[in-house]
Amino acid sequence: MSLFRKTLSFAVLAVGSKAYSLESKLDGESELSVFALNSEEMSENNEEKKKSTEVEIELLALALDECGLFAVCDSRKRLQIFDIRRKIQIFHCTTPKQATSLVFINDGQSVIIADRAGNVYQFEPPSSKPSVLLGHISMILDLVFSPDLRYIVSCDRDNRIRVSNFPNTYNIETFCVGHKDFVRSLGWMKVDEHLSFLMSASGDGTIGIWQLPIGKLIYLYNYRESLKRLNSVIPVDAEISKLVVDDQCFVLSFFNVSACLVAQIDFSKWNFQETVLKCDGPVFDHILAEGLLYVVQKCKSNPVVLFSFEANCFKRVESNLQRFNSDAELCSAVDQCKSVALPLIKFGSFFDKREKELTTLKNENWKKIALHLHVYWLLKKHILENMIYFFLLIFLNIFHFFHFYAIAVRAVIQQMFFWKKLCFEKYLSEMSKIHNRTAIITGADVGGIGCELVRILLQYNWTVVATVYDVDMITVLRELFKEIADEHSLVIEVVDFSSLNSIQSFLEKLKRKYDKVNLLVNNAAVMLTPFAEVKNVELQWMVNFIAPTVVTNSLQTLVCRAAEDDGFGRIISVSSTELFAASLNQNWFYNGVVHTRLYRHTSWLNQRFLKSAFSKYILLTPAEGAANVLWTACLPNLRSGAYYENGIEVPLPKMDIVDDEEALQLFLVKRN
Repeated sequence: MSLFRKTLSFAVLAVGSKAYSLESKLDGESELSVFALNSEEMSENNEEKKKSTEVEIELLALALDECGLFAVCDSRKRLQIFDIRRKIQIFHCTTPKQATSLVFINDGQSVIIADRAGNVYQFEPPSSKPSVLLGHISMILDLVFSPDLRYIVSCDRDNRIRVSNFPNTYNIETFCVGHKDFVRSLGWMKVDEHLSFLMSASGDGTIGIWQLPIGKLIYLYNYRESLKRLNSVIPVDAEISKLVVDDQCFVLSFFNVSACLVAQIDFSKWNFQETVLKCDGPVFDHILAEGLLYVVQKCKSNPVVLFSFEANCFKRVESNLQRFNSDAELCSAVDQCKSVALPLIKFGSFFDKREKELTTLKNENWKKIALHLHVYWLLKKHILENMIYFFLLIFLNIFHFFHFYAIAVRAVIQQMFFWKKLCFEKYLSEMSKIHNRTAIITGADVGGIGCELVRILLQYNWTVVATVYDVDMITVLRELFKEIADEHSLVIEVVDFSSLNSIQSFLEKLKRKYDKVNLLVNNAAVMLTPFAEVKNVELQWMVNFIAPTVVTNSLQTLVCRAAEDDGFGRIISVSSTELFAASLNQNWFYNGVVHTRLYRHTSWLNQRFLKSAFSKYILLTPAEGAANVLWTACLPNLRSGAYYENGIEVPLPKMDIVDDEEALQLFLVKRN
């Protein structure tokens, strides 16, 4: 890793095992000095010397002070401070953990170090004993001081930015919250003499602009959207390396990318003018100061280049930094460097990754065993749950078969041996003498009782209003009854009885067209449908109970008017609305087990039985079911609200309801 720092008088480039410094003289000349970073004074015994030669040393942090001091931290936890003017090493010690950031304060008298364990230390040479300033539970990625040194700002890989007072760092001023991923780099942007903003670059693809000390997020800039828009050589998902900030301008570099993103900010309009600055190789480090951009790149011929800000863009210029590029050993060392990215997994560690490798290896086998046991337990639990569910389904099917079909078998036996054939023709002929007689039949789809009711009433010259569910059924019914009905005698309406809007539209149309109704047959119904809800109402409850109740309640005025004018007006409910029946003076009855489409949602065993030839000897046909309905509809002197089976009034089970008002109230409560 190559690290570069620049002040007005000094420039330092640390690469490999050496640091190269450049001092600008008053006469305009510059002096290049070389410092060895693997000093043997740091090794306390021969074993450590041998280790230092075998293990590749990585440079982790570099700091440069205007007084001519620079400090370096490496992967062996060594802190070394050098004096450029005197060309000597003035201090060295061992840090508690590997460093991630390094800052000089107090004119080089103190060094602040942030490490991978989340701690911040202050060294005051010549003392090698540090004092602890801050403690985090996650790796610190960058550390900066406010321009007035009142605050110390740290960021970590758990997307936190902490603002602490300095030197009383135990007093946390605020947290800057807004990023969703690790915060890689920090910088201060000076707007004017009295206003500065903190800028933070995050792995979530954004750069935050903050107002301190209140920690308010002023603006969130998405640099990935800019990369998409610019269609640049920088991949959109490139990992951010470093953010450097100058007056109203910032530069962003990325790991293993041969370009930088440069943006100028117009704070009056919060307008960002972005450009992509191409380099000769992957960028290791860069510094932005006083309108000059210094870039260290992986290039053997020109490892250090300088860009000057001219005409709203950066242009490459010549400078005294060519002394770096003229050193063959330096150019070769930079060309052999590799970018080193910190591990950014979020887990709040107190130890370095390298120190945890041994523990990880020891626990790896136990983790594999635990994983296998966990998978085995989950698989066994899954199989057991499936077996319990399977046997429960079998039990429920058997229970429902005996509970539901035992009742059906009883009804079938009763209608086979005890029911008589009802003759409705005599009564229907009398009722058919009424002038302009009108009947409304719901659920008149082909193959059901409703269709047979329509056919019989049309044969007796009634005006019939039939409702169907499917639009295609209109053409089928017209074709079926074309010889006995025309458009005036047979009116077909498409009504969805699971929708109150559809029902209300149908009823309003009826009231506008007819002033009385002689016969209303609530025949539309469903049974054993898959569970479904219509506006938080169960489908079967809606179609079988609420819908016929709404229809009956709305049309009872027309039926009562027909009863007064013609002496005949009746409401028949094939699917009963039990509690509501008596209050509306309607007759309701059980029409027997009829072979219709009502059973299409029953079990496969029942479907096989219905399709067999044996079923026609047991079940009633739709025509026979319609005969039962018409007998009940036309028989004179029926008692209102009574229940009939095969022409015989059957007493209802006694209900603990005193009067009609209680019945209505109970129905409304159940419906809601």
